[in-house]
Amino acid sequence: MKAFFARHGDLLLPLLALPCVVAGWWLTPPMEHLLLAMVGMVTLSRLAMNATRRWRPHLLRPFAIIITVVTLVPLLALLGSFLLPDTVMNYAQWSLLFDHWPGQVPFYSLRPSILITLALLLLALLPLFSSRPAEIAPIGLAIAAMLTAMHLVEQHWFVSLHEVSLSTPTLLTIVLLLGAEVMTQWPKRRPGDIGIALAASMAVLLVLLVLWHYHNSQNIREVNQVARTRVDTLSERLGQEINVSDQAMQRFAISWDSAGSEPSSRAWTHRARHLAEHFGYLQTIAYVDRQGPRIRRAYPLQSNQPLLGHHVLSNDDSETLAGALQGQATATGMVNLTSGGRGVIFYQPIHDLDTAAIRGVAGFVVDPARLFATLDDAGDSHNFRIRVMQNGNTLYSSDTREALSMLEHCNILRLGQSNFTICAEASYARLFDERSKLPAIVLITGLIFTWMIYLLMYFLHRLRRRHSGVKDANYRLRGEVEKRIALQQEVEWLAQHDELTKVPNRRYFSQWVEKLDATRPRTIIVVDIDHFKQINDLLGHPTGDRYLQDVAHRLQDIVTTQGGLLARFGGEEFIACLPDITPEKAAEVGEQLRHGIEALNLTRHDGQTLVTISVGLITTRRASDTLPELIQSADQALYRAKLAGRNRVVVAGALDARPQSVR
Repeated sequence: MKAFFARHGDLLLPLLALPCVVAGWWLTPPMEHLLLAMVGMVTLSRLAMNATRRWRPHLLRPFAIIITVVTLVPLLALLGSFLLPDTVMNYAQWSLLFDHWPGQVPFYSLRPSILITLALLLLALLPLFSSRPAEIAPIGLAIAAMLTAMHLVEQHWFVSLHEVSLSTPTLLTIVLLLGAEVMTQWPKRRPGDIGIALAASMAVLLVLLVLWHYHNSQNIREVNQVARTRVDTLSERLGQEINVSDQAMQRFAISWDSAGSEPSSRAWTHRARHLAEHFGYLQTIAYVDRQGPRIRRAYPLQSNQPLLGHHVLSNDDSETLAGALQGQATATGMVNLTSGGRGVIFYQPIHDLDTAAIRGVAGFVVDPARLFATLDDAGDSHNFRIRVMQNGNTLYSSDTREALSMLEHCNILRLGQSNFTICAEASYARLFDERSKLPAIVLITGLIFTWMIYLLMYFLHRLRRRHSGVKDANYRLRGEVEKRIALQQEVEWLAQHDELTKVPNRRYFSQWVEKLDATRPRTIIVVDIDHFKQINDLLGHPTGDRYLQDVAHRLQDIVTTQGGLLARFGGEEFIACLPDITPEKAAEVGEQLRHGIEALNLTRHDGQTLVTISVGLITTRRASDTLPELIQSADQALYRAKLAGRNRVVVAGALDARPQSVR
């Protein structure tokens, strides 16, 4: 079972993911359906590409590539919505692509986060690079897994803004797709090659995601302030407008103070019209005479004719009017007007210029709905819906064609004696405009940089590994060469030396002598160990070999000191050549050789008699004397030394003279 899953897991896991997509379609809200659709398309794409590698690749691969391309188009479009400037494609144009999406969910709420979009894009692209698994697949899989994990962190622990959350079916499907990619790469894994490179690139990616989170959080905070800023701006404008209108009402009342008489109908109408033109939310401007009190003047007269002669503008403002008749500027809350409707009434007392007595009151009826409508006339009003409410009743609500988000902020405003709630609700288009492209650009740039770091580390490791292999091969080759050289040197040495005594052999001796200057004196010495056969026979060959070695080393030390060369001539015989010495000196060297061997104290078989040598030598100056002739002459002298009783030195004369014995 384990082996079967290892071989076919890349197909089984996407097949298991398909039911999760279908179940998610029924279990999740409509705003997540676009993400589910993208996940389903990626699943089908991976199934097609994985099946292509197993059955008839030449026939099925074109269809698999078509499915993959169809999957990549919407994913790339969604990625473009995070990157493209609004001047290239604004929110309205992006929304057109989803006008017919089921559920009529706004594009801003449908769009998955950039983290999940990139993760799905990588999962769809990875099968296209199956021929280069080590360079692309491991880092692509690691990035996709990290992006998915980062989205979950953002979703559960940080504030997000109208981005689709991963429900359980969607998350399970993505996990199965990641598992399928792991199964695809598992047979091709090379931990030694990618371990260090992947660890380094993941460290860079972690820093990148922290940087992206910081920029994205800052931008989300700024977007969350959009509605607050709008409400604060309107509140500030309203306060300024109330102050300006209050000052205008005071000037209007003071103007009648300076008139010194009750305003005429014509004068009242002229001044009231001028004031109403500047403040369009003044529903009624009236003059209330102290006598009665009664309303004597009203503007506009046509709509306020029934008020003339009436006691008050509202049955609910008697106390407020009484305060104004006492000389105080007063205002009501939201009251029912005598002429119908509701409004806020402001009163300004009118004094007699001479006596300072109260002659009457100027009353100003403000329509709050008109006041707020006047303020909500900015060019950005289509991106917000402004609502003004009192006690749960909506007094004013602006119109906007844009889809509205749930991002709303409210302030409490005071007009007269009443509190009003003003709320601003931002549209999705405004939120889209406020979302900065910088976090997405930072993320994409960082992912490219992470991929480059991975490739650099990966190929550097491969080069180092290959260099190490070449270096090891060079070491092995060098060792082999050194062994061959040593073997060759050993062969050459053995070819020129005696293996037992380690002194040169006859061949090397001949070559060495031939190189000497034949016109200068040359002495050839032949040495033989006396009675050596008895030593071998009675003491054994190992003892004989040891004696040979000791004799050879002592002879070589003496000959070498004189600048000559000693060689083993054969058996127990040795031969030496001393260049550039006189016959007398040669005889002395022969005696040194004989005495040197006696000094070794090598006993013979009887344990008392010492091992001795017999020496024959010849010295010549003639170039015509050849080495074989010299050796033969020295050998004859050696023979005479043996006949004379051994342990002695015999010097041969010239080749044309008879040899003589020398002690």
